Amino acid sequence: MDELDDILSLLENPTRRRILRRLTLETHYPLQLAKELKVSPQAVMKHLSIMEKHVLVKCVREDSTMGPRRKCYFAIKRLSLRLDMGPNLFEARLDEFSDAGKRRSVESDGDPEDLIRLRDELREINEKISNVDGVLLSLIDNKERRLDRANRIIQQLFDEYEEREILHYILNHTDFTLRDLSENLGLREESIRNVLKRFSQMGIIPEEEL
Repeated sequence: MDELDDILSLLENPTRRRILRRLTLETHYPLQLAKELKVSPQAVMKHLSIMEKHVLVKCVREDSTMGPRRKCYFAIKRLSLRLDMGPNLFEARLDEFSDAGKRRSVESDGDPEDLIRLRDELREINEKISNVDGVLLSLIDNKERRLDRANRIIQQLFDEYEEREILHYILNHTDFTLRDLSENLGLREESIRNVLKRFSQMGIIPEEEL
């Protein structure tokens, strides 16, 4: 299972998503999570153990005034997950943020004016993200419409499923190699090379991409 499949499998569970949402706000104890989510402590611990194993959360022990040191958890994974789907489109993408932007712990003196400044900065960032999302959705819509037209042409020109499959992959990937095609489509490189030669003869792909 690759990392994308791994993350999708982990996050398909709604309880894990609810746990993660709280852990992104602040550190939580398992019993605290169980109480907030109205889930049994055993179920919470099971989910936390799975997410810790896959490095979505981290466990540390903190001192307690009520007894021995207690386990507490916080979120550590930094990624962006995107799924685009339409009648002619299915793409899933996983990107991890670089360490350059990794969150750092900063001491704070509890200044309310600092909180107000941060609120204004976050409002501006959220507006920019919303604008980018709008542009992205428009581009995806345009892409899906063009894929629809391309798919209709492909259906008319090519009788062999293998040829159509290769061409669909090429249309959806700016850069590709024989190895990429072979690994993703489960086809022999020699078979792919022959198909690409035909595409080149038809002028569909340039000769240098063979």
